[in-house]
Amino acid sequence: MNPFEVKPINDDEKEIISLGSRVEQLEKRMIEYKKLEENYKQAKEELRQKMLAKDIKTWTLTNGTKLTAMADVEPKEKKVKAFAVARLKDEMPEVYEKYTFIHTEVTSGRKGSLRVTLPKEA
Repeated sequence: MNPFEVKPINDDEKEIISLGSRVEQLEKRMIEYKKLEENYKQAKEELRQKMLAKDIKTWTLTNGTKLTAMADVEPKEKKVKAFAVARLKDEMPEVYEKYTFIHTEVTSGRKGSLRVTLPKEA
């Protein structure tokens, strides 16, 4: 047997080689996309910060693209009325006020963002 002899490839192997090559190319493009996406996020955040620093809420580019800068929203606390359900079930409804107390409820904050609105295509 000749070690340099090339073995013929059947149709299944050809398909696997073709699909493998396609997946490899797409994987390389995904790596490029992830880098592009990270650059895009950084540029958007830098633009948002600059707009907010200059107190600019919206800006329209010459091609009609609209930029809207939204500030960060801090978490909020609010007082809410609550009651001890187990004790209330054992007592009469008239004593509801006796078991009512105020506690602090915290809502989550939200990171600001930059909205980019592209002009409508004619």
